[in-house]
Amino acid sequence: MTKNIVYDLTSINGTMKGLFDHLNINANTIKSYTKHCMGEYSIEDFLDFLNITDDGLLSGEILLVTLHVTTNNDNCSSIRELGLLNSQQSLTLDTPLKRYLQQKGVSIDILGREIRYKEKIYDLSRKYASSFSSFDDEDEKAVKWVIYKLYEDYQINSFFGSDDVLDYGGYCNIRPEFLMNLAELLGDMSIESDWKKNGDNKCYVIKFHVLMSHCTEFTFFDEHRFALKKYELDYLDDREIELKKRKWILHQSLANIYDENYTREYTCFLKFDASVPFSNIIKIYSPEEYKTEYGIR
Repeated sequence: MTKNIVYDLTSINGTMKGLFDHLNINANTIKSYTKHCMGEYSIEDFLDFLNITDDGLLSGEILLVTLHVTTNNDNCSSIRELGLLNSQQSLTLDTPLKRYLQQKGVSIDILGREIRYKEKIYDLSRKYASSFSSFDDEDEKAVKWVIYKLYEDYQINSFFGSDDVLDYGGYCNIRPEFLMNLAELLGDMSIESDWKKNGDNKCYVIKFHVLMSHCTEFTFFDEHRFALKKYELDYLDDREIELKKRKWILHQSLANIYDENYTREYTCFLKFDASVPFSNIIKIYSPEEYKTEYGIR
């Protein structure tokens, strides 16, 4: 039976436990390597020091712990029932977001690729253009953004690490990010602002675990030599890709342990067809509980 190995990169203790379980080491091993590396750690040196082979690195099924920020007005009851959903699912199933848009008179047909609002139909059938032109007017930009959000960027996103997940520039702690793009397309900013103003809508930080295989490859892209690059997907085999992903996880683990100045904001992108059942959710935090748990002031 394959052993499950849980890496919780959101915390030092969770990071250490993942390393211990994966590589069959303990705190004394970490202390020995600390003396050995003198602050100059690297993946290659760490694996050589422990005499870890590729087969050893590939052992076990890896689960990754990550943090997702959301808002809702039902005390997360829909999450308890349906789990965490991607954007398409959230706009299709019976969720607070779907009900809110219905109350606003907004109808979004994901499969039919259209939005209906105030007797007007917005056609989303064209293929997303991968770039924005300087000649695009505001209406054109708004259409492109909605097409992008609904059909190219609808996966569940979360954080393996961040100084403060509530500080993310998309402001997911005050409303679903998609509402901003939708409001701009429909020319009605109340679609975004009314969600923010409604005191029943509360922010939550969801801590959950997910199989590494359910994360997109670009989650693990990095400039480091050992890490996965987009162009390498064209010629590396599955074993080589898996090794690079696991080395990336080890790098983040060592950075968590040894580098106090490490920039810790790195994001988890789930595959489009991946959802998170409630059984995979470890804890639901209020913003205050999250900040207390992670020592954020």
